[in-house]
Parts: sequence; structure tokens; C-alpha cells
Amino acid sequence: MMTLKTFESYDKLKQSLITLLIDNIKSPNSIMLSGGKTPYETYNEIAKLKPKIHKECKLFLSDERYVPYNSKDNNAYNLSNMLSKLQCHDNFIAVNTSLEVNLSSVDYGEKMNLLPCTKIGLSIIFLSHVEPLNKIFPGVIAFILTFFLAKNLEMPLT
Repeated sequence: MMTLKTFESYDKLKQSLITLLIDNIKSPNSIMLSGGKTPYETYNEIAKLKPKIHKECKLFLSDERYVPYNSKDNNAYNLSNMLSKLQCHDNFIAVNTSLEVNLSSVDYGEKMNLLPCTKIGLSIIFLSHVEPLNKIFPGVIAFILTFFLAKNLEMPLT
């Protein structure tokens, strides 16, 4: 099920996402996170709250740039503050950008196939001040949130 939500302010959007993610990391979910400045700001706020992450909850990014891990352009690197503060590096499935690109893809696919649950519990597809939408609907801040709930929709990872 795909849900489009609009918020009156950036703060309301951010608080909604914080609540949603904290609720979902407490369960054995597979959660796909979006990269970018806006979500990392939110992820770092979650890190300050230090919620308990379920040992079988797995986190992975919806996209990754093929740059060294310690590059500011690497999405996993930008997520590392939250992972460190929540002590959940073992819960995160990273793209190994130190491998040659084809081997990196194979390695990542193998890691994804080992996920304990075969359904994505929560996917943050896009989160941003949406410039094209703001031109059509001034002042609208929106994000698209897709839920792949096991009881509602089967979404195999393979």
C-alpha cells in the first residue's frame, strides 16, 4: 500500500517519521532507508533518543553511491552516526564499495538474500522538500511512504 502524506510544516513531517521509524525498529523488520540531507537529519535525531533496536531488525539503504565508504557522498557513511549511537552496525546491510562494482553487486545481493524476513516491513522511498511539488502546490512539504506490511502485501526480495 502506498501512502502520500502532506504536512503543514517540516517539523510535523520530521516528528511523524521519527515516530514511525522508532515504532518499526523495535520489531524484527527489514527497513529500507532513503539517503539525503533531510532524512539524515531525522535519523540523527532518532539516534539522540536512543531507542532499542530489535536484534533481528535489518536496515539497508534504498540507494548507494559507488564511492569509498569514508566519502561524504557515501550514504552508508552518512548513516554511520545513527548506527553508532544505536549500537546497531550489525543490523545494517551495507554495499561494499571497496570491491569491484560487479563483485560489489553480487556481494550485496547475497547479503540481501540472507535477510531473516522475506518482506520489507517499511520503506522510506522519498523524503524531501519537494521542489517540483512546491512549484505546483506552494508550501507543501510531502513525502511518500510505502508500507509493505507482511499481512497486507507479499514482497519477496528475490
